[in-house]
Amino acid sequence: MTTLQEIEEVNRWARLPNDDGGAAAKAKERADAKARQEFTQNFFGNKKREAWGKKQELWEKHKALIDADPKNFNFFRVSYPSTIWATDPVTGQDRQPGEIDKAEFQLEDISIRAYVAVHGPGAPSGLSASSKIDGFIVSDEQAKAILERYGQEWDMQAARVRKLKADIEDLLVKALDPWRWNGGKIDHELIDRIEKSSMATPASAGTAAIFGKAKPVNGAIGEGIDDLIARAIRYDAGPGSDRSLAYALALQFKDNPTFKSRLLMLGRELDDQALYGLFRFQVLYGPYATDKRKFSRLAPVHCPEFLRYGTQEQLEANLQDELNRNGVA
Repeated sequence: MTTLQEIEEVNRWARLPNDDGGAAAKAKERADAKARQEFTQNFFGNKKREAWGKKQELWEKHKALIDADPKNFNFFRVSYPSTIWATDPVTGQDRQPGEIDKAEFQLEDISIRAYVAVHGPGAPSGLSASSKIDGFIVSDEQAKAILERYGQEWDMQAARVRKLKADIEDLLVKALDPWRWNGGKIDHELIDRIEKSSMATPASAGTAAIFGKAKPVNGAIGEGIDDLIARAIRYDAGPGSDRSLAYALALQFKDNPTFKSRLLMLGRELDDQALYGLFRFQVLYGPYATDKRKFSRLAPVHCPEFLRYGTQEQLEANLQDELNRNGVA
């Protein structure tokens, strides 16, 4: 704020002979204008300051509303819409969380509840719930009992997640029974053909022999396999046709990441939902996954504020859109 002393100094310079092109007079005019503006703002306020205050008040209410639900501290829930987990691997369209997603989210929810129970309300730091940052809000004995109870709950939920994944994978594999067209009898000739084709080169066959292996782990992906895939697509494309070769290939190489694009191609060329189902599972939760959720027991992942709350600018834009849609100026 311009002081009285500064104004007097400017006035003194203004009274001197005007041989500086009027610079002193202009400086006095600027100082007077600034003083009047600050006086008006301090005593009467202004629309800009009031608008800014309202925005800040609105932003604080928004944050309080978000923090009222502990699930908004769950990094995996909050970040889900913007991750590869929210996209269907086959169609590329947005998808809602599935059974496995929701079961895994529960793991993080348990960790957050344990953290809040021993540290009090607020965003988890990303450390273990047992970390004594500034002490606990409960006694050490109570904290130990709380952590033990939530630890047991976390272990039980982790077991549910493992079983759910195993059960779903088992159902997907059963849907790809390659011998249903052969009366349930295994076609060993077909298996031998796949195994021979999985030897990519004579060199790999020699290496396998040296190390005493019948074939490389999970099989190698070579031209021979691609020939069998082409054969399966050519002769098994019709609805209800024999899919023994395609299904046998899918089961043989389902855990081999280099078979990922080939499995998707098989599914698309044959328009086969069973192949699609296995592909989705492997990409989201299996060996084809490029991003896997990692959970530490009772140690919730820190969820940054810009993710949990969004941005204030976006909130204001959303509110303005809402007003525009409802015809409010």
